[in-house]
Amino acid sequence: TGEAPWYIETEFKLNLAEGGIIQPELELEYELAITRNLELIPKLELFASSKDDSGLGIRSGLVETELALRLGYKLTPRFIPYIGIEYETLLGNTADAARSTGQETSDSVLVVGLSAWF
Repeated sequence: TGEAPWYIETEFKLNLAEGGIIQPELELEYELAITRNLELIPKLELFASSKDDSGLGIRSGLVETELALRLGYKLTPRFIPYIGIEYETLLGNTADAARSTGQETSDSVLVVGLSAWF
């Protein structure tokens, strides 16, 4: 976890699964102040796998991406309700495998939530 140039918050995880499968995840997020209290937060997540994981229906390579856009209002610096949209899509061989079994390869959801720090 850290900040890349231009204050982009970054988080990188390296998951190790059974059978020596390495599954890296990368998350990038940026807080764009619109007004003193209103902020727009775009986020990108990428998920990959070093090998096929048939138990999860995952194929090797870039597996999934998620794009999100949230609009939050800072009631206080530690209490921010938000509304947004998230779009997830399977990629590459994982998407091909899902299509072959009749599964959807992408999905969009409306999110409403609250960020709070204690």
